[in-house]
Amino acid sequence: GIEAVFVRILWTSLAAGAAILCILLLRLILKKAKRVYSYALWIVVLARLIIPFSFELELSPLPYSLTATANHTVERTQGIVTVRVSYRRQYISLNTCNRVGMADWLFILAVYTTAGYVRLRLKLTTASPLRDNIYLADGITSPFVLGLIRPRIYLPSDTDTRALPYILPHEETHIRRFDHVIKALAYAAVCIHWFNPLVWLAFRLACADMEISCDESAVERLGESSRRDYA
Repeated sequence: GIEAVFVRILWTSLAAGAAILCILLLRLILKKAKRVYSYALWIVVLARLIIPFSFELELSPLPYSLTATANHTVERTQGIVTVRVSYRRQYISLNTCNRVGMADWLFILAVYTTAGYVRLRLKLTTASPLRDNIYLADGITSPFVLGLIRPRIYLPSDTDTRALPYILPHEETHIRRFDHVIKALAYAAVCIHWFNPLVWLAFRLACADMEISCDESAVERLGESSRRDYA
């Protein structure tokens, strides 16, 4: 039932939160390393947040199972939902209003995201093709990639053509690595785990690591001599 789904999301979020704390520590240790490594670590956390099942590991960062198993019973007593996992003897009490609040927040985030996407699409209706999958558009202030199946690169219409050799390698790296798909999945994970501030922090840092790692890749393709001009 919905209670079991909510418990599974809660445990998954708790497990991912522990992993996020570990990655925050690793980012400090690896602060001089290429950002592509920390970005890869965030993708591991994303997989943990969106995959609806988990595996039992003895070396878990928390001293107990983080997943409600199939062998559980749900009891209701005076508005309190109790999930009892038999072989682990775990007892979790969740107020029913939390479950309702979660559904409300998911609906609000879905409406907000849809409205933002529609507004952006309306801005791009007058975009003109430059070449291949590259378009110039009014009303935008920075380049970006949009589209999951057939991604396009959108540039502000006033972009200086002399900057294109530096801008396009960055955006092409996003497409080559499927960053546009990863970011969409990451935002979906944030919507599902909206109640976990560590997930919001991870999303923000992952986006930053994504962009910087694309910069690193672009500079490698252009050559170290281009670093100053690229910056």
